[in-house]
Amino acid sequence: MSLKNSTMETSTRLTQDVKKLVKLVERMQGESGQNVYKCFTTFIDVSLEALRRAKVRDLAWKPELGVFEPAYDTLCRMVAVLFDQLLPEITYQDVVGALYMDLETSSKHFGQFFTPFPVAQMMAMLTIPTDEVTLSRYTRERPLTICDPACGSGIMLLAAASILPPGFIEHGRAAFYGMDIDDLCVKMAQLNATLYGLDGVPAFIKTTTELTPDEVERLPEPHKSQIQQTLFDLKETKEAA
Repeated sequence: MSLKNSTMETSTRLTQDVKKLVKLVERMQGESGQNVYKCFTTFIDVSLEALRRAKVRDLAWKPELGVFEPAYDTLCRMVAVLFDQLLPEITYQDVVGALYMDLETSSKHFGQFFTPFPVAQMMAMLTIPTDEVTLSRYTRERPLTICDPACGSGIMLLAAASILPPGFIEHGRAAFYGMDIDDLCVKMAQLNATLYGLDGVPAFIKTTTELTPDEVERLPEPHKSQIQQTLFDLKETKEAA
C-alpha cells in the first residue's frame, strides 16, 4: 500500500473513531451530569492510568470515579477505542487530540490548533533523513533524539514515529522528548506516547515548568536554548505580577 493510500485510510479511520468518541462523551455527560471539559479530562486521566497499569499487568485495577461512577461502562468503551489504534497495525493517529479539537474544549485565545496528521507527517519526512536512520547507526546508548518543545497532544512525535524503519522504536533506537506549558496537553501527549510505545527511558514528556535543570541539559539544541528562554520568561512574568 502506498503512503498516500495508507494516510487516506488512517485518516478515514480517525474520523470514524472521533465520531464514536464524541457520542460516548455525550453519553458520559448525561450519565454523570458533568460538563464536556470535565468528561474529557476524566477520560484522559482514566485512559492514561489504565494504559500504565496494563503495561505492568495490573489487570485488577479499577478507577475511583466519584461522580463519574455511573459512566464506568461508557469510559471502558472509550478506552477500548484507543486500544483499537494498535490493531491490526499501529496507526500513530492522534485520536485524543482530534477529539479535543472536535469537542471545542481547546482554548482558541491561546492559539491551540493542533497540526493535522498528514501535515505533521510531511514535516517529519522533510526533517528526518530516513535513508540515514538505520539500526546500525543508532543504538540504545546513542538513540536518535526527537524533540518537540511545544508538543501539544504529541502529534509531531507521532508523525516522526510513523516514518521510522520497522523495529526502530521497539529496539529503543529513538528517544522522544516533549514538553508544553499546558498540563492537559502534556497528559494527552503522555497518553499518546504510552499508547504507541514512545515512552521509553531516557526520554520524557513533561510540563515545561516542571523540568529539572538536568532534564533541560539533556535536550538537543536549539531546543535546550528555547526551553531555557521560555523558563526565564515565565519566571520574569511571575516575578513582575
